[in-house]
Amino acid sequence: MHPTPATFCRLIFAMLILALGTQVIAQTPSEFGTPEVKNAAMIGILYDLKQDQKQQPMRMSHKAYGALIDEFISKNWDEDVLNRYFRASRPLYTTQIFIPVINANTAPKAFGVDNIVKPMYWVIHYKGQVSAPTSGT
Repeated sequence: MHPTPATFCRLIFAMLILALGTQVIAQTPSEFGTPEVKNAAMIGILYDLKQDQKQQPMRMSHKAYGALIDEFISKNWDEDVLNRYFRASRPLYTTQIFIPVINANTAPKAFGVDNIVKPMYWVIHYKGQVSAPTSGT
C-alpha cells in the first residue's frame, strides 16, 4: 500500500519525513527546535522506524515506510502507530517549521540520539493546539 497523493501532501505539510528534516525560521539551538518549552510552541518527537522501543532492529524499506505513514494518517494521526517504534526521550519545541533538503543525520543529532538512530527511516511528529484569536469562518 502506497500513500495517495493527497495523503502524501498532508504528510509533507504536517510531518517531517525520511531524509528531509526541518528548519525553524526563528533562531533556535537547532534546526528542529529547542529543548526549552516556550509559549505557543509545538512539541516535536522523533521516532526511529528501524528499531522497536527496546532498540531491537526492525525491518524497514521504502515500501514499508510509506505504508506505515499511510496507516498513521488514515488512523487519524494515531500515535499508537508510531509508539511501536523507538522514541527519542527528549522532545524539541518550536513555533515554526520549514522543510528544506538537508542531511538526514541532522535530526538524530538535534534530538541527542545520533549514537542510536541512523540517518534514514525516521520521522518527527510535531503537534500542538491552535486557538484562533477571534471567531470566524
